[in-house]
Amino acid sequence: MQESLDLILDELDSSLIIQEVCNLINQLNHFCIHYIMKTRLNFFLLPIFVLSLLKAAPATAQMISFFNKNWAPVYTFEEAEYVRKAVNKGSYFIVADHYKSGQIQMTGTFKSLKPEVKEGMFKWYNEEGILTTKVAYKDNKKIGVELEYYSTGELKSKFLYFGDSCKTIQIWTKEGVEVLSEGNGEFNYYDEELKGNVFSIYKDSVLVEGYIIRDHDQLKIYYKPEKNAEPEKGMINFLRKIGSNLKYPVEAKRYGVEGKVYVKLIIGKDGKISEATINRDIGSGCGEAVLETIEKIRKKAKWIPAEANGEVQNQVVTLPVNFKLG
Repeated sequence: MQESLDLILDELDSSLIIQEVCNLINQLNHFCIHYIMKTRLNFFLLPIFVLSLLKAAPATAQMISFFNKNWAPVYTFEEAEYVRKAVNKGSYFIVADHYKSGQIQMTGTFKSLKPEVKEGMFKWYNEEGILTTKVAYKDNKKIGVELEYYSTGELKSKFLYFGDSCKTIQIWTKEGVEVLSEGNGEFNYYDEELKGNVFSIYKDSVLVEGYIIRDHDQLKIYYKPEKNAEPEKGMINFLRKIGSNLKYPVEAKRYGVEGKVYVKLIIGKDGKISEATINRDIGSGCGEAVLETIEKIRKKAKWIPAEANGEVQNQVVTLPVNFKLG
């Protein structure tokens, strides 16, 4: 399998023509109008032109997909932040995601792409090409050892996944100093992606408390409180309220877009939803539809705030919103 993966990675530097051709396969009606207007190519000659490009493309160039910053599908390379190449091997897909610059972002294997089901070893890289995370999956669940690295390449943390449980084996500072002693300790660091200082407390190799203090407003937000925030009428009722107010975007219906949008909520100390952002999108207006729904219900959607150290706290909560055509 590694030989096949290496071959795919070599081919991922193929010309932009191949990317456009595969994009044409996925969104032919959108591309035809764009391409004809751009090149003034005779409409009746377009199929011949496309077939000639396909003939020139490598045999393994099965599918190219484009995604924006929230991983929502987009139509063209110009709109994209990430480019995915997937090769169908029958019972699984070999996938390599790229930053728009061409640098590898992720490599891994999937049992399914719609919906995504990870199976096997996955590796993630930053834009400088440095490995940031390495972990294996079984039926979309992490298994075994997960390794995380600093942006400069030094080992940052080691976790062990078994079933639905996770143990923190060890955490290291950038200087290589071990943080945990017999599974206990505190770890503080600056997260460049989240733009804030992160504080974590571990006991018996388990994270028991964690929060971030954001740079721009110095707001203290827990991601692991002692007691989680929850809707006053229960999570099931809250998700049903979202579903009953959610409008399926016309474009998503037209193209048969289904899947889960993940929305990140900040639940304030007063039990109100103070912020809502999309963490992972599926495109075609679905993310925007979720945010519109949250805005519509937020005043009536009262939560019981999180608690830590005997006080109410702000907490970040990530929830899935399902889009399914009847």
